Amino acid sequence: MVEYTYQMEKHMANQSKIILAKLLANENISVQYGNYQTAFFDVQNRVLGLPLWKQMGKGLTDLLIGHEVGHALYTPADGWHDSTTEIPGCPRSYINVVEDIRIEKKIQSKYPGLVRSFKLGYKDLFDRNFFGTKDRELSTYSLVDRINVKAKLRDMVEVEFSSEEQPLVDMVFNVETWEDVINACRALHEYIKEQEKKNGSNSKDNQENQHDDFSDEISDSFMGSSKSSEETGEQDETSENLESGKKDKEVENSSTEDSKGGGDVGSNKSPDTVETDQEFRSKENELLEKDELDRQPLYARYITRKQYNEMLFTYEEVKASREERKSIHPYVIEEDYKSFLDETKRTTGLMAKEFEMRKAAYRTIRAQTARTGSIDVSKLYSYKYNDDIFAKVTNLADAKSHGMIMLIDYSGSMDNILGPTIKQTLNLATFCKKVGIPYEIYGFTSGDSCGRNYSNLANGEIDHQDCRIFSLLNSSMNKTTYEEAFKMLYISSISNSNYFGSLSRIESFGGTPLNEVVMASNYIISSFLKKFPVQKVNLVLLTDGDGRPVRVHSTVFRKYSKNMIIEKNGKFLKTHRRSSKCTALLLDDIKSNGVTTIGYRLAERAYDFKGAIWGVSENFVSDVEMKAVRKIFNKQKFVSIDGVGGYDRYFIVKADKNSLDTDIEEFDIDENASKAQIAKAFKKHTNSKKGNRVLATKFAEIVA
Repeated sequence: MVEYTYQMEKHMANQSKIILAKLLANENISVQYGNYQTAFFDVQNRVLGLPLWKQMGKGLTDLLIGHEVGHALYTPADGWHDSTTEIPGCPRSYINVVEDIRIEKKIQSKYPGLVRSFKLGYKDLFDRNFFGTKDRELSTYSLVDRINVKAKLRDMVEVEFSSEEQPLVDMVFNVETWEDVINACRALHEYIKEQEKKNGSNSKDNQENQHDDFSDEISDSFMGSSKSSEETGEQDETSENLESGKKDKEVENSSTEDSKGGGDVGSNKSPDTVETDQEFRSKENELLEKDELDRQPLYARYITRKQYNEMLFTYEEVKASREERKSIHPYVIEEDYKSFLDETKRTTGLMAKEFEMRKAAYRTIRAQTARTGSIDVSKLYSYKYNDDIFAKVTNLADAKSHGMIMLIDYSGSMDNILGPTIKQTLNLATFCKKVGIPYEIYGFTSGDSCGRNYSNLANGEIDHQDCRIFSLLNSSMNKTTYEEAFKMLYISSISNSNYFGSLSRIESFGGTPLNEVVMASNYIISSFLKKFPVQKVNLVLLTDGDGRPVRVHSTVFRKYSKNMIIEKNGKFLKTHRRSSKCTALLLDDIKSNGVTTIGYRLAERAYDFKGAIWGVSENFVSDVEMKAVRKIFNKQKFVSIDGVGGYDRYFIVKADKNSLDTDIEEFDIDENASKAQIAKAFKKHTNSKKGNRVLATKFAEIVA
């Protein structure tokens, strides 16, 4: 048997991101994650777009979310940093800094729990040098830069402001309204311009004075040696050297000034530039989830209930669709159907007895015996040598109540084996009904929309518009409907086995949207539990191959990494885009809700068997291992592996018609056979009844 442990990488449970839903619970804002380069807010539609940030500390994640929520709640369209609107006297970088101060103050006041997160988050960013302040004296920065650093890091840094600057600093830190932000930005800009003028004038006067002194010095030098210069002809060369030296000195001064990093005085940078803000904007990209080739994972939102409702076709709709093709149904030989019913009832009756025995054994093995505290009078005589004279009570363990939801693959590759597979399913349904296990059976496929109108897809939504899930049979049907649905499934098995085609347009063959159906099964399970209060739901998936890759509607066209992130109610499921790995992740998520997942993989050829093994194997499977498993597979017509590919139990079932056939040969023995031979033949015959019903037999063992 292949030993296999599936290690699926999971994204963080992301409790920090769930805070977003809480923050916005009472606000008229919808939140949309996606493959964005930065956060944005659609003011008109009230949609906050958030990029896919990589796994970070809780403080930083809450900071980023809280910050963007603050903008969404309080910042007008003109205030977002990507706005192209120009506001006279207010450089965009100034607005970024001052508006950040306002909205962060308001969001922390509204949600005090964010105060610590903001502090931790900004310390994290500061330690990562996101503001470009490493190895740089804060005093060399401009006033607006220093305000930005102080606002972000608060008491974690010492930032000095002059007495002349302090009133402006106080004005900025006290902004309450958008108008206050504009006024503060204009005041800052006017002050910076005045400082630039003043510093520029002083600098010009100093340069002129230095130039005059330098010229006088040169003149004196020339006058003292004018004769010799004229005589030797070296004056021009000396003048050129001096001029060259002057230029070199100017370049040196310029380089020295640049190396100081700027500031209000002597800075060569634009007075409208806020270095720390620009530095942060340039590094925002580093916070995004990306691979080594700088590609983002494909983002998708989990299938919604609305999408599920559009995918689902009720039994009534299936029945109506069958009426359209009634004329081409094959005739049912009533004797064959009666024979199938009789044999199925006898065999499942035998399985039911074995099932009850297993349950009884389960209860007995797990029985607990305890003292009651009451004296057992019949043991009083032994009190001198036995202190165990108390009456005891035995509590039998109660077996859990089970329910079953089965999903059958109606893809085109199932056409050769769907007939016998349906008969196996009917055996399973009969067994469940016999032992009182509630169940629902569905088919699924893709392709024809069957005339259904699907809603338009939003950015990031999974494309479900060709997926069909259709109800075939369930235990809550009334007697008349149940008998009709059961018989029509039997007819379907004959129809598909004899190539008459599907009974309805809805049941026609298509693709394998397995991942979409697994997501939709959450809603099937939820509805099932409302109808049947069972303790354990068993989700059974029956298919002959992996599902297709998930298709996502995206208005952002770019190359994505090999990974995918699926958002489900604030939780982020990270997986590989390879279909089988995606299926495993989705099933693991379902299992976390207490659901048992069972997979029946139908393998018709040797190639299919190898593919089934490789599909759930993370590690290399050698030829020796493969042959050993194949030997078991050929002998018992199936092989089972636990805990792989998202399944609690995964069956690979031999899927040729003979192996799946539920027909039982007559019990026939030689008339001269001995009692031992008769007993052996009868036992073999009885076992074959169960062996030919592998789906029902193995399910009975699991739920017993």
